[in-house]
Amino acid sequence: MPGTPRAGIIPVTPFQQNCTLIWDEASKVGAVVDPGGDLDRIEAAIREQGISIEKILLTHGHIDHAGGAAELRERLNVPIEGPHEADRFLLDSLPETGAGYGLQGARAVTPDRWLDDGDAVSVGPLNFDILHAPGHSPGSVVFISRDARSRSSATSCSRARSAALTCRAATTQSSSAPSRKRCCRSATTWPSSRAMGRRARSARSG
Repeated sequence: MPGTPRAGIIPVTPFQQNCTLIWDEASKVGAVVDPGGDLDRIEAAIREQGISIEKILLTHGHIDHAGGAAELRERLNVPIEGPHEADRFLLDSLPETGAGYGLQGARAVTPDRWLDDGDAVSVGPLNFDILHAPGHSPGSVVFISRDARSRSSATSCSRARSAALTCRAATTQSSSAPSRKRCCRSATTWPSSRAMGRRARSARSG
């Protein structure tokens, strides 16, 4: 039977990149998408939702999306899938890129599986078709959910705010898109480290 996808966003790194947790509602089997950093916060969100993480998915190789992938793979003992191999040079140079932005601890990473156009990825009972979409980076990939009839990518996720999957029909570009409100109903957004800091300062001043 098809799964029921759920998702939550965790803003990570000084770039406030949208790391995403996706999971099946019934089985609680899930994946971490684009763990750029702040791994303790990511793991806290995993525990909060009671998710069993099956794998890490990378949409592309930029530092804010992949900088924490190598360490998180070791912490969770799970494989990494994606992006397309055209981003190998970005993943190989993550330590140098991180240092250039003042981000400590980024490590080079080679995924356990490169993804290509037409591939399929499963997360528990959830199934995704892969679209190679060079542009944002040479190896960017899009995960098209067969279950939610929606798509998630490096660029669309960053625009979706509290929705981890954008609501666009996967079959035809002419299909009417479901409303953002409907798509976001099951999404969770964890506060960013900046927001948490502002709340703490406000509490102290009050």
